[in-house]
Amino acid sequence: MIAAVAAIAVFGALALAIGTATRISIASGTGELARARADLAADAGLAIAEHGLVAGEDAMLGLVRGHEHQFDFDGSRVTIRISDERGKIPLSHIEGDMITRMFAQAGLSGEQLAIASDSLQDWMDDDDQPRASGAEAFYYAQQKIAPRNGGLLSVDELARVRGVGPVIAAKLRDSVTIDRDVLSIDPAYAQGPALAVLSDGGDLSPSALARQRETQGQQAVITITKASDFLNRPMTIAVDAEAPGGGHAHHEAVIVITGKAGRPYVIHAVR
Repeated sequence: MIAAVAAIAVFGALALAIGTATRISIASGTGELARARADLAADAGLAIAEHGLVAGEDAMLGLVRGHEHQFDFDGSRVTIRISDERGKIPLSHIEGDMITRMFAQAGLSGEQLAIASDSLQDWMDDDDQPRASGAEAFYYAQQKIAPRNGGLLSVDELARVRGVGPVIAAKLRDSVTIDRDVLSIDPAYAQGPALAVLSDGGDLSPSALARQRETQGQQAVITITKASDFLNRPMTIAVDAEAPGGGHAHHEAVIVITGKAGRPYVIHAVR
């Protein structure tokens, strides 16, 4: 019911916004209209997923287990995916070997791996002494930026670190988190890259091994069967929308379901 009401509200907003987008397209071409329609469809997907999680709808339960949901919205094809932030690599709370394994999973090796690993640790620590292959304020001065000397504020910030750059940051985007509630990797929800960060070929905990088997299609580990299973879990809703005319939009939101009637969910981030 909640999702149905949300969908009606979104359709109303869509009708108004499409009118605006149509006027824009007259002045700037059909490409603008296609992008506007994709943005609106992606927003609709976010709203439907948010309210579906609050209501504990079966379709949303399946998404948290790793499936995806597709539907048509005013001619646009919308795909929704949901992932648990607790199964991702907490960028601001890992160090040493875990950072090295994370970058190795992204394809770095040798000197490049050492530079990225040391530089990320330098970026987050509170001193100005660079590690052997790292970088501190002096290195970044010409770029007119400075190390954070603390936890990262966004995944995009990772691209500014020496030795990382936008290509490696993009490879890691779906595997890392900066959510304030995630301090360590929960093996029960981790995907391949996060599991590799937990142990470099060594023994994993029983729950990590079980999760590893699940990712290989051998068994199901995550058991989410009712709305209360969503409570107090930071989850990312990722929506892709493809509109007629080539429009594409990708929207994400990290939300936490509270179970409270007055404020059923809290948004941690929108991107």
